[in-house]
Amino acid sequence: MLRQPAPAKRRRLGALLVVAVVAALTLGPAPGAVADTRPTLAPDELLSVASQAAGWLAGTQLAPDGSLANQLGRPDPVSTASTVLAMRAAGLVSEADAPTRWLEQHVEALARDGQGDSATGLALAILVAHTQGLPVETFGGQDLLARLTALRNPDGHYGPASSAFGSYDPFGDVAIRQSLVLSALGAAGRTDAAAADWLERRQCPDGGWALQQGDVPGPCTASPHTTGYALQGLSAVGREVPRRALRALSRLQRPDGGFGQLYPDSDALATAAALQGLIAAGVDPNTDRWRKGAGGDAATPFTAMLRFSMNQSGGFSLLKSGAPDAGVTAQVTIAAAGQRLPLLAPGAEPDPAGDTAGSPSAEPSGDGTSAGSGLTTGSDGFSSGLLLSGGAVALAAIGGYSLGRRRRPSD
Repeated sequence: MLRQPAPAKRRRLGALLVVAVVAALTLGPAPGAVADTRPTLAPDELLSVASQAAGWLAGTQLAPDGSLANQLGRPDPVSTASTVLAMRAAGLVSEADAPTRWLEQHVEALARDGQGDSATGLALAILVAHTQGLPVETFGGQDLLARLTALRNPDGHYGPASSAFGSYDPFGDVAIRQSLVLSALGAAGRTDAAAADWLERRQCPDGGWALQQGDVPGPCTASPHTTGYALQGLSAVGREVPRRALRALSRLQRPDGGFGQLYPDSDALATAAALQGLIAAGVDPNTDRWRKGAGGDAATPFTAMLRFSMNQSGGFSLLKSGAPDAGVTAQVTIAAAGQRLPLLAPGAEPDPAGDTAGSPSAEPSGDGTSAGSGLTTGSDGFSSGLLLSGGAVALAAIGGYSLGRRRRPSD
Protein backbone atom coordinates (compact mmCIF):
# COMPACT_ATOMS: atom_id res chain seq x y z
CA MET A 1 0.00 0.00 0.00
CA LEU A 2 1.45 3.36 -1.02
CA ARG A 3 1.66 5.76 1.91
CA GLN A 4 0.34 9.29 1.59
CA PRO A 5 2.67 12.19 2.44
CA ALA A 6 2.69 13.10 6.14
CA PRO A 7 0.53 16.08 7.22
CA ALA A 8 3.64 18.22 7.77
CA LYS A 9 4.79 17.49 4.23
CA ARG A 10 1.35 18.42 2.90
CA ARG A 11 1.51 21.71 4.80
CA ARG A 12 4.97 22.44 3.35
CA LEU A 13 3.77 21.67 -0.16
CA GLY A 14 0.72 23.87 0.41
CA ALA A 15 3.01 26.71 1.43
CA LEU A 16 5.05 26.16 -1.71
CA LEU A 17 1.87 26.41 -3.77
CA VAL A 18 1.06 29.83 -2.28
CA VAL A 19 4.57 31.14 -2.89
CA ALA A 20 4.65 29.71 -6.41
CA VAL A 21 1.28 31.18 -7.38
CA VAL A 22 2.30 34.62 -6.10
CA ALA A 23 5.55 34.40 -8.06
CA ALA A 24 3.72 33.30 -11.20
CA LEU A 25 1.26 36.17 -10.95
CA THR A 26 4.05 38.67 -10.31
CA LEU A 27 6.57 37.58 -12.90
CA GLY A 28 4.54 35.64 -15.46
CA PRO A 29 6.07 33.00 -17.71
CA ALA A 30 8.87 34.06 -20.00
CA PRO A 31 8.70 33.12 -23.70
CA GLY A 32 9.48 29.45 -24.18
CA ALA A 33 8.88 28.66 -20.50
CA VAL A 34 6.07 26.87 -18.72
CA ALA A 35 4.13 28.20 -15.74
CA ASP A 36 2.14 25.11 -14.76
CA THR A 37 4.19 22.11 -13.71
CA ARG A 38 4.53 19.19 -11.37
CA PRO A 39 7.26 19.35 -8.78
CA THR A 40 10.32 17.31 -9.71
CA LEU A 41 13.10 15.59 -7.80
CA ALA A 42 15.54 15.74 -10.70
CA PRO A 43 18.85 17.48 -9.82
CA ASP A 44 19.30 21.02 -11.11
CA GLU A 45 22.13 20.00 -13.44
CA LEU A 46 19.95 17.36 -15.08
CA LEU A 47 17.05 19.79 -15.40
CA SER A 48 19.31 22.16 -17.31
CA VAL A 49 20.47 19.30 -19.52
CA ALA A 50 16.84 18.33 -20.22
CA SER A 51 16.01 21.88 -21.28
CA GLN A 52 19.14 22.00 -23.43
CA ALA A 53 18.23 18.69 -25.06
CA ALA A 54 14.70 19.85 -25.85
CA GLY A 55 16.14 23.06 -27.25
CA TRP A 56 18.52 21.03 -29.43
CA LEU A 57 15.54 19.16 -30.85
CA ALA A 58 13.64 22.40 -31.50
CA GLY A 59 16.57 24.34 -32.92
CA THR A 60 18.48 21.83 -35.01
CA GLN A 61 16.54 18.60 -35.50
CA LEU A 62 12.99 19.48 -36.53
CA ALA A 63 12.22 19.83 -40.23
CA PRO A 64 10.66 23.11 -41.42
CA ASP A 65 7.25 21.42 -41.34
CA GLY A 66 7.69 20.48 -37.66
CA SER A 67 8.35 16.77 -38.06
CA LEU A 68 11.30 14.79 -36.73
CA ALA A 69 12.89 12.56 -39.34
CA ASN A 70 14.08 8.98 -38.95
CA GLN A 71 17.49 7.73 -40.00
CA LEU A 72 16.30 7.51 -43.62
CA GLY A 73 15.35 11.18 -43.60
CA ARG A 74 11.60 10.50 -43.64
CA PRO A 75 9.15 12.04 -41.17
CA ASP A 76 8.80 9.78 -38.14
CA PRO A 77 5.39 10.23 -36.49
CA VAL A 78 6.34 8.29 -33.35
CA SER A 79 9.50 10.34 -32.74
CA THR A 80 7.60 13.52 -33.56
CA ALA A 81 5.02 12.65 -30.88
CA SER A 82 7.83 11.91 -28.43
CA THR A 83 9.36 15.28 -29.30
CA VAL A 84 6.19 17.11 -28.26
CA LEU A 85 6.18 15.28 -24.94
CA ALA A 86 9.89 15.96 -24.42
CA MET A 87 9.52 19.67 -25.07
CA ARG A 88 6.57 20.02 -22.74
CA ALA A 89 8.31 18.00 -20.01
CA ALA A 90 11.33 20.33 -20.26
CA GLY A 91 9.21 23.49 -20.25
CA LEU A 92 9.41 24.47 -23.93
CA VAL A 93 5.77 25.32 -24.57
CA SER A 94 5.76 27.33 -27.79
CA GLU A 95 8.43 25.11 -29.35
CA ALA A 96 6.05 22.13 -29.05
CA ASP A 97 3.47 23.80 -31.29
CA ALA A 98 5.15 23.06 -34.65
CA PRO A 99 5.47 19.28 -34.15
CA THR A 100 1.93 19.24 -32.75
CA ARG A 101 0.60 20.93 -35.89
CA TRP A 102 2.42 18.36 -38.02
CA LEU A 103 0.82 15.54 -36.04
CA GLU A 104 -2.64 17.11 -36.40
CA GLN A 105 -2.13 17.36 -40.16
CA HIS A 106 -0.75 13.79 -40.40
CA VAL A 107 -2.66 12.09 -37.62
CA GLU A 108 -3.28 8.98 -39.73
CA ALA A 109 0.48 8.46 -40.08
CA LEU A 110 0.60 7.97 -36.31
CA ALA A 111 -2.82 6.38 -35.74
CA ARG A 112 -2.64 3.64 -38.37
CA ASP A 113 -0.32 0.87 -39.43
CA GLY A 114 -0.39 -1.20 -42.59
CA GLN A 115 -3.32 -3.31 -41.39
CA GLY A 116 -5.52 -0.81 -39.55
CA ASP A 117 -5.53 1.32 -36.46
CA SER A 118 -2.51 1.14 -34.14
CA ALA A 119 -3.14 1.06 -30.38
CA THR A 120 0.38 2.37 -29.77
CA GLY A 121 0.01 5.22 -32.24
CA LEU A 122 -3.43 6.22 -30.98
CA ALA A 123 -2.20 6.14 -27.38
CA LEU A 124 0.72 8.43 -28.25
CA ALA A 125 -1.62 10.79 -30.12
CA ILE A 126 -3.90 10.98 -27.07
CA LEU A 127 -0.93 11.70 -24.80
CA VAL A 128 0.15 14.53 -27.13
CA ALA A 129 -3.35 16.02 -27.34
CA HIS A 130 -3.76 15.84 -23.56
CA THR A 131 -0.36 17.42 -22.93
CA GLN A 132 -1.15 20.25 -25.35
CA GLY A 133 -4.59 20.85 -23.86
CA LEU A 134 -6.36 19.78 -27.06
CA PRO A 135 -9.54 17.65 -27.09
CA VAL A 136 -8.79 14.02 -27.86
CA GLU A 137 -12.20 13.71 -29.53
CA THR A 138 -11.30 16.16 -32.32
CA PHE A 139 -7.49 16.05 -32.57
CA GLY A 140 -6.62 16.08 -36.27
CA GLY A 141 -10.33 15.80 -37.02
CA GLN A 142 -10.47 12.36 -35.37
CA ASP A 143 -12.00 10.93 -32.22
CA LEU A 144 -8.83 9.31 -30.95
CA LEU A 145 -10.42 7.85 -27.83
CA ALA A 146 -13.24 6.16 -29.73
CA ARG A 147 -10.78 4.66 -32.18
CA LEU A 148 -8.55 3.42 -29.38
CA THR A 149 -11.34 1.81 -27.38
CA ALA A 150 -12.56 0.09 -30.56
CA LEU A 151 -9.30 -1.91 -30.44
CA ARG A 152 -10.14 -3.39 -27.03
CA ASN A 153 -10.38 -7.17 -26.96
CA PRO A 154 -12.81 -8.96 -24.61
CA ASP A 155 -9.96 -9.83 -22.21
CA GLY A 156 -8.98 -6.15 -21.87
CA HIS A 157 -5.95 -6.32 -24.16
CA TYR A 158 -5.66 -3.62 -26.82
CA GLY A 159 -4.46 -4.43 -30.32
CA PRO A 160 -3.23 -7.71 -31.79
CA ALA A 161 -2.11 -10.61 -29.64
CA SER A 162 1.50 -10.29 -30.78
CA SER A 163 3.88 -7.48 -31.57
CA ALA A 164 6.96 -6.91 -33.67
CA PHE A 165 9.52 -4.16 -33.87
CA GLY A 166 8.58 -1.71 -36.58
CA SER A 167 7.48 1.80 -37.29
CA TYR A 168 3.86 1.19 -36.23
CA ASP A 169 4.38 -0.85 -33.09
CA PRO A 170 7.69 0.82 -32.38
CA PHE A 171 8.44 -0.77 -29.03
CA GLY A 172 7.89 -4.34 -30.22
CA ASP A 173 6.39 -5.30 -26.87
CA VAL A 174 2.76 -6.11 -26.05
CA ALA A 175 3.17 -5.07 -22.39
CA ILE A 176 4.61 -1.67 -23.32
CA ARG A 177 1.78 -1.17 -25.80
CA GLN A 178 -0.76 -2.00 -23.10
CA SER A 179 1.03 0.31 -20.67
CA LEU A 180 0.92 3.22 -23.11
CA VAL A 181 -2.79 2.57 -23.64
CA LEU A 182 -3.40 2.75 -19.88
CA SER A 183 -1.38 5.99 -19.68
CA ALA A 184 -3.51 7.42 -22.51
CA LEU A 185 -6.76 6.31 -20.88
CA GLY A 186 -5.66 7.94 -17.64
CA ALA A 187 -4.79 11.13 -19.50
CA ALA A 188 -8.29 11.13 -21.02
CA GLY A 189 -9.91 10.66 -17.61
CA ARG A 190 -10.79 7.01 -18.19
CA THR A 191 -9.95 3.73 -16.55
CA ASP A 192 -10.34 0.16 -17.73
CA ALA A 193 -10.24 -2.51 -15.03
CA ALA A 194 -9.90 -5.41 -17.44
CA ALA A 195 -7.03 -3.72 -19.27
CA ALA A 196 -5.17 -3.11 -16.02
CA ASP A 197 -5.88 -6.69 -14.90
CA TRP A 198 -4.47 -7.97 -18.20
CA LEU A 199 -1.21 -6.13 -17.59
CA GLU A 200 -0.98 -7.18 -13.94
CA ARG A 201 -1.41 -10.85 -14.89
CA ARG A 202 1.73 -10.59 -17.03
CA GLN A 203 3.93 -9.62 -14.12
CA CYS A 204 6.84 -12.06 -13.91
CA PRO A 205 7.55 -14.14 -10.79
CA ASP A 206 10.64 -11.96 -10.20
CA GLY A 207 8.39 -8.90 -9.82
CA GLY A 208 8.89 -7.05 -13.09
CA TRP A 209 7.56 -7.29 -16.64
CA ALA A 210 9.37 -9.01 -19.49
CA LEU A 211 10.13 -7.73 -22.96
CA GLN A 212 7.81 -10.02 -24.93
CA GLN A 213 6.29 -9.92 -28.39
CA GLY A 214 3.31 -11.99 -27.30
CA ASP A 215 2.02 -14.57 -24.86
CA VAL A 216 4.64 -17.17 -25.64
CA PRO A 217 5.78 -19.98 -23.33
CA GLY A 218 9.20 -19.66 -21.79
CA PRO A 219 11.06 -17.79 -19.05
CA CYS A 220 9.57 -14.55 -17.81
CA THR A 221 12.41 -12.27 -16.74
CA ALA A 222 11.99 -8.65 -15.75
CA SER A 223 13.05 -5.94 -18.17
CA PRO A 224 13.71 -2.46 -16.75
CA HIS A 225 12.33 -0.90 -19.92
CA THR A 226 9.03 -2.79 -19.87
CA THR A 227 8.70 -2.58 -16.08
CA GLY A 228 9.11 1.20 -16.17
CA TYR A 229 6.31 1.57 -18.71
CA ALA A 230 4.07 -0.85 -16.79
CA LEU A 231 4.40 1.17 -13.58
CA GLN A 232 3.43 4.34 -15.43
CA GLY A 233 0.42 2.71 -17.04
CA LEU A 234 -0.91 1.14 -13.84
CA SER A 235 -0.38 4.36 -11.89
CA ALA A 236 -2.21 6.37 -14.56
CA VAL A 237 -5.44 4.42 -14.04
CA GLY A 238 -5.25 4.44 -10.26
CA ARG A 239 -3.76 1.02 -9.57
CA GLU A 240 -1.41 0.56 -6.66
CA VAL A 241 2.19 -0.13 -7.62
CA PRO A 242 3.22 -3.73 -6.92
CA ARG A 243 6.00 -3.68 -4.33
CA ARG A 244 7.72 -6.60 -5.99
CA ALA A 245 8.17 -4.46 -9.11
CA LEU A 246 10.22 -1.92 -7.17
CA ARG A 247 12.41 -4.67 -5.78
CA ALA A 248 12.85 -6.04 -9.29
CA LEU A 249 14.08 -2.66 -10.51
CA SER A 250 16.42 -2.44 -7.53
CA ARG A 251 17.97 -5.79 -8.49
CA LEU A 252 18.24 -4.74 -12.15
CA GLN A 253 20.01 -1.46 -11.41
CA ARG A 254 23.60 -1.42 -12.69
CA PRO A 255 26.66 -0.40 -10.63
CA ASP A 256 26.79 2.91 -12.54
CA GLY A 257 23.33 3.81 -11.23
CA GLY A 258 21.56 3.24 -14.54
CA PHE A 259 19.69 0.39 -16.19
CA GLY A 260 20.40 -1.68 -19.30
CA GLN A 261 18.30 -3.68 -21.71
CA LEU A 262 20.22 -5.12 -24.65
CA TYR A 263 23.77 -3.99 -23.91
CA PRO A 264 26.42 -4.92 -21.31
CA ASP A 265 26.41 -1.33 -20.03
CA SER A 266 23.52 0.88 -19.03
CA ASP A 267 21.66 2.57 -21.87
CA ALA A 268 19.65 5.78 -21.95
CA LEU A 269 16.33 4.24 -23.01
CA ALA A 270 16.22 1.60 -20.25
CA THR A 271 17.45 4.09 -17.64
CA ALA A 272 14.83 6.66 -18.66
CA ALA A 273 11.97 4.14 -18.69
CA ALA A 274 12.94 2.78 -15.26
CA LEU A 275 13.24 6.33 -13.90
CA GLN A 276 9.77 7.26 -15.17
CA GLY A 277 8.39 4.11 -13.56
CA LEU A 278 9.96 4.97 -10.21
CA ILE A 279 8.60 8.51 -10.41
CA ALA A 280 5.12 7.19 -11.24
CA ALA A 281 5.38 4.87 -8.23
CA GLY A 282 6.04 7.81 -5.91
CA VAL A 283 9.65 6.78 -5.32
CA ASP A 284 12.48 9.26 -4.78
CA PRO A 285 15.37 8.05 -6.98
CA ASN A 286 17.79 10.22 -4.99
CA THR A 287 17.58 8.07 -1.86
CA ASP A 288 20.27 5.64 -0.72
CA ARG A 289 18.24 2.68 -1.97
CA TRP A 290 18.86 3.86 -5.54
CA ARG A 291 22.40 5.14 -5.02
CA LYS A 292 25.25 2.94 -6.26
CA GLY A 293 28.88 3.45 -5.25
CA ALA A 294 30.28 5.86 -2.70
CA GLY A 295 31.89 9.27 -2.57
CA GLY A 296 32.58 10.89 -5.90
CA ASP A 297 31.68 7.67 -7.72
CA ALA A 298 28.19 7.47 -6.22
CA ALA A 299 25.43 7.52 -8.83
CA THR A 300 21.63 7.46 -8.86
CA PRO A 301 19.43 6.84 -11.90
CA PHE A 302 19.20 10.62 -12.27
CA THR A 303 22.95 11.18 -12.30
CA ALA A 304 23.36 8.17 -14.60
CA MET A 305 21.27 10.07 -17.16
CA LEU A 306 23.91 12.80 -17.24
CA ARG A 307 26.41 10.33 -18.69
CA PHE A 308 24.30 9.99 -21.83
CA SER A 309 24.20 13.74 -22.38
CA MET A 310 26.29 15.06 -25.26
CA ASN A 311 26.98 18.54 -23.91
CA GLN A 312 28.67 19.71 -27.07
CA SER A 313 25.43 19.23 -29.02
CA GLY A 314 22.66 19.20 -26.45
CA GLY A 315 21.27 15.77 -27.34
CA PHE A 316 21.37 12.39 -25.61
CA SER A 317 23.07 9.27 -26.91
CA LEU A 318 21.89 5.71 -26.43
CA LEU A 319 25.21 4.65 -24.89
CA LYS A 320 27.77 6.69 -22.99
CA SER A 321 30.25 6.74 -25.85
CA GLY A 322 27.72 7.16 -28.66
CA ALA A 323 26.75 10.05 -30.87
CA PRO A 324 23.73 12.23 -30.04
CA ASP A 325 20.54 10.74 -31.42
CA ALA A 326 17.37 12.76 -32.00
CA GLY A 327 15.00 9.81 -31.54
CA VAL A 328 16.67 8.77 -28.29
CA THR A 329 16.69 12.37 -27.07
CA ALA A 330 12.96 12.68 -27.74
CA GLN A 331 12.25 9.57 -25.67
CA VAL A 332 14.52 10.17 -22.66
CA THR A 333 14.09 13.90 -22.01
CA ILE A 334 10.86 13.26 -20.07
CA ALA A 335 12.82 11.28 -17.48
CA ALA A 336 15.68 13.78 -17.46
CA ALA A 337 13.13 16.45 -16.55
CA GLY A 338 11.92 14.28 -13.67
CA GLN A 339 8.50 13.60 -15.20
CA ARG A 340 6.45 10.56 -16.21
CA LEU A 341 3.51 9.69 -18.46
CA PRO A 342 0.96 11.07 -18.71
CA LEU A 343 2.31 14.58 -18.45
CA LEU A 344 0.21 17.22 -16.75
CA ALA A 345 -2.35 18.98 -18.94
CA PRO A 346 -2.07 22.78 -19.18
CA GLY A 347 -3.90 24.52 -16.36
CA ALA A 348 -4.61 21.33 -14.39
CA GLU A 349 -4.33 21.81 -10.63
CA PRO A 350 -5.21 18.57 -8.82
CA ASP A 351 -4.91 18.28 -5.05
CA PRO A 352 -1.18 18.07 -4.30
CA ALA A 353 -1.89 16.17 -1.08
CA GLY A 354 -3.29 13.33 -3.18
CA ASP A 355 -0.32 13.14 -5.51
CA THR A 356 2.19 10.52 -4.42
CA ALA A 357 4.41 10.83 -7.46
CA GLY A 358 7.81 12.23 -6.60
CA SER A 359 7.16 11.90 -2.86
CA PRO A 360 9.94 10.13 -0.96
CA SER A 361 7.40 8.98 1.65
CA ALA A 362 5.40 7.09 -0.95
CA GLU A 363 7.84 4.23 -1.42
CA PRO A 364 6.47 1.00 0.05
CA SER A 365 8.37 -1.62 1.98
CA GLY A 366 7.52 -5.26 2.47
CA ASP A 367 5.82 -7.61 0.06
CA GLY A 368 2.55 -7.63 -1.76
CA THR A 369 0.98 -7.18 -5.15
CA SER A 370 -1.38 -4.67 -6.65
CA ALA A 371 -4.89 -4.23 -5.44
CA GLY A 372 -7.84 -3.04 -7.51
CA SER A 373 -8.22 0.53 -8.62
CA GLY A 374 -11.14 1.22 -6.31
CA LEU A 375 -12.96 2.93 -9.20
CA THR A 376 -16.46 2.10 -10.34
CA THR A 377 -16.64 0.17 -13.59
CA GLY A 378 -19.37 -1.12 -15.83
CA SER A 379 -20.17 -4.76 -16.43
CA ASP A 380 -17.49 -4.92 -19.10
CA GLY A 381 -14.85 -3.50 -16.76
CA PHE A 382 -14.67 -0.19 -18.63
CA SER A 383 -15.38 3.07 -16.84
CA SER A 384 -15.70 6.63 -18.05
CA GLY A 385 -15.23 8.01 -14.54
CA LEU A 386 -12.81 10.88 -14.21
CA LEU A 387 -9.44 10.17 -12.62
CA LEU A 388 -7.29 12.50 -10.58
CA SER A 389 -3.99 13.06 -12.34
CA GLY A 390 -0.69 13.98 -10.71
CA GLY A 391 -0.13 17.07 -8.57
CA ALA A 392 0.35 20.47 -10.17
CA VAL A 393 2.04 23.57 -8.86
CA ALA A 394 2.05 26.97 -10.58
CA LEU A 395 5.68 28.03 -10.79
CA ALA A 396 7.25 30.99 -12.54
CA ALA A 397 9.86 29.83 -15.07
CA ILE A 398 12.49 32.33 -16.19
CA GLY A 399 13.59 32.41 -19.87
CA GLY A 400 15.51 30.25 -22.30
CA TYR A 401 16.21 26.57 -22.83
CA SER A 402 18.60 26.17 -19.92
CA LEU A 403 16.49 28.13 -17.41
CA GLY A 404 12.96 27.04 -18.39
CA ARG A 405 13.15 24.24 -15.80
CA ARG A 406 11.05 22.40 -13.28
CA ARG A 407 11.42 23.47 -9.66
CA ARG A 408 12.02 20.83 -6.99
CA PRO A 409 9.78 20.64 -3.94
CA SER A 410 12.78 21.41 -1.74
CA ASP A 411 13.62 24.64 -3.58
